[in-house]
Amino acid sequence: MDTTTFKSKASKKFIVSFVVIALVILSIILFFVFRNFEKKNDAITTFTSNDSSFSLSIYDSLGFSEHNDNDYVLALKSENSNAGIYVSKVSTNNVRDFRKYIEADKNDYISKFSNISQVSEISEYTLQSLPVYNYHFNYRESMYVDVYWILKDSEFYVIDFSIDKNTEDLSYRIGEILNSLKFI
Repeated sequence: MDTTTFKSKASKKFIVSFVVIALVILSIILFFVFRNFEKKNDAITTFTSNDSSFSLSIYDSLGFSEHNDNDYVLALKSENSNAGIYVSKVSTNNVRDFRKYIEADKNDYISKFSNISQVSEISEYTLQSLPVYNYHFNYRESMYVDVYWILKDSEFYVIDFSIDKNTEDLSYRIGEILNSLKFI
């Protein structure tokens, strides 16, 4: 076999491999650039609680608007997705065991719903160096309810996400919305 033919074939394989790898890398870069470009073009609205103790920033494309509800310090609803975000505050002054208190509240809360499934245990983690307790469940076939108890000073900020998965499942945006939480 002629060495020039071998070198020529090896050279062609190298060039083809290089072009394929370059195209894959370029595709990945373009994907992230356009994904971030879409987010940057989407305006953000900041919603502040009635007592001015915190704010949440949410992309306008999600369609949330503020609703007056005296049961909550902040109530947001999205007409686009039939989702809601409800925030209340609970004093911890007489609470000795946070986990037991949240467990009792969870049991009381879910007892008000019929047709619930996939009720989670209470998990614990931190968000912005604050202790967080979380549980979630499905209501009927299409509603997903995700509840976060965030301990700040001597109060719990209870954030309740209610998401209609048949309209638009926004559950993947919950982390983004929680990370936008700013205490004032």
